[in-house]
Amino acid sequence: MNRGFESVDYVMDRLFRDYGFHEKDVHKSDVIEWITDVLRKLPIKDVYFERGNGCDPRPVFVTITNYRGELPCDFIELKDVKVKDTQRGLDAATDTFLQNKTSSIITSTSPKLRYQIRNPYIFVDFPEGVLELAYYCMPLDEEGYPLIIADERVLMTVVSYVAFRIAFKLAIRGEFPDNKKEELKSIYTGNLLSTTSYLNTPTFKQALNILANSTGIHTRTSMFNTNFKDFGEVGR
Repeated sequence: MNRGFESVDYVMDRLFRDYGFHEKDVHKSDVIEWITDVLRKLPIKDVYFERGNGCDPRPVFVTITNYRGELPCDFIELKDVKVKDTQRGLDAATDTFLQNKTSSIITSTSPKLRYQIRNPYIFVDFPEGVLELAYYCMPLDEEGYPLIIADERVLMTVVSYVAFRIAFKLAIRGEFPDNKKEELKSIYTGNLLSTTSYLNTPTFKQALNILANSTGIHTRTSMFNTNFKDFGEVGR
């Protein structure tokens, strides 16, 4: 895997070059949202940061209003969550009622507080408060836009997903053929499966780390302390 990252503008250039979309069809705000969506589907948290603990221990707070709070824009995957004032932990909910704020089932009298993630929100079973998060996050550029790992398989997956979402949006308005939209969906799905398998295959170094971890001996230093020299050790 190549070291470094590519920007949102790089993805947009690929959409014009590889898929033939026109500027009127590609809106940067949509592209940013969809890039974030697809990055959350990929098993690449090992090359991202840990926020709230790990290499960036600064606390991250989310305000809950009407049973939900908006997640940070760089959020990838939750590690831990607790109520700020009481330090009471929350458990992941196994049902979907938390997403319906008007549900009569919602209650905070349960022995355990619960949460559910549905990007870009975290839903809880109490109406208001402040949460403290520890989570994996993606790096952002100076404008606050997500950066994409400079690996061709990852980039192909990201670009093909955004292409499909653009096609889907245009097809709803009758401006894109349904068969072409389904073709783009098939391309994205194939790229996602292939890239997920690729990223889940450990390198020799990662295999040694797995063996070391199973024996309780941890040999890998944080990538923050090694100036991210481990970027090349994700996937093959």
